[in-house]
Amino acid sequence: MKKVTGVCYGRFDGEKVVHPKRGLGAGYVDILLRNGFKQIRDPGFTQGMGTAYFIKNWTGESDEHFMLCNLLLDEIRKYTPRVEYNLTVFPDMAFGLDDGRWVALEIEDKRKSLEELASKLTKASNYSDFFYLVTDWELLEHYREYAPTFTRRSVQDKIRSYFRGESQALNR
Repeated sequence: MKKVTGVCYGRFDGEKVVHPKRGLGAGYVDILLRNGFKQIRDPGFTQGMGTAYFIKNWTGESDEHFMLCNLLLDEIRKYTPRVEYNLTVFPDMAFGLDDGRWVALEIEDKRKSLEELASKLTKASNYSDFFYLVTDWELLEHYREYAPTFTRRSVQDKIRSYFRGESQALNR
């Protein structure tokens, strides 16, 4: 399985699959485009048009899903290095807490059938906690019927809440 490394901030890193466009010189942009990257805009943890990024989405998921996974990896790594990214039947992402518990989350960008939801929820029951992150606030009510559900704007607070009382954010 290919390693997901998160978003490249600062120095150029050829191993990263996501690069913010801001600050990249024309030479780097040319290198990225010649190596299969494409430019997208993503709002990250806000709303609106968002920031321009160059991405190399190798997952088969939508670009929006791929981008959120990479941003979440970086967000979770502020608090713990124990984070897993799954492209299989398991939840999209899981992270470990200092007390040994594991939290899973699923990113949803469209409505799922009851069968798909049941399958994901069965897998999620193996974790201490589980929640959904929806890419569109209009999906909130649909997923809230099954598990706690958050939007782009509220997910950072949700993640941070798991680490209150534990050690402060890692110095990374």
